Amino acid sequence: LQTEASDWSRNLEEIDRQGRALFADQYHCLRFEDLLDRPLDALIAIWDFLQVQPSFPEAEDLIAESINRNPGAEEHVRKESDLVDGFKRGSTGGWRDWFTPQDRQFYIEFAGQALVDWGYEEEGSS
Repeated sequence: LQTEASDWSRNLEEIDRQGRALFADQYHCLRFEDLLDRPLDALIAIWDFLQVQPSFPEAEDLIAESINRNPGAEEHVRKESDLVDGFKRGSTGGWRDWFTPQDRQFYIEFAGQALVDWGYEEEGSS
């Protein structure tokens, strides 16, 4: 768990740092959680980044329908059932259900600042 937490933290920060350094204003960071929590806002931010102006009044309904449909779920479960049983696809924070309190504390110890920086934990949480 220490290796996973450290690797996740390092990879996330390195990818974001390199993306910003290499691409500057041509880099856009999108968190999966933001896409699920506020899909229309996330898509509007992407459209703004791409400088496109979609205009269709049913956008919010189409996005909600697409999220609720989850077309790849059955195939994913068929291929990886031993790994994905018990995880709901298209939702966030499922890893927390699998962590013991000790696991969570250990993960915070090794990836704490990245968890805070990326909005997964509050400053000083434990």
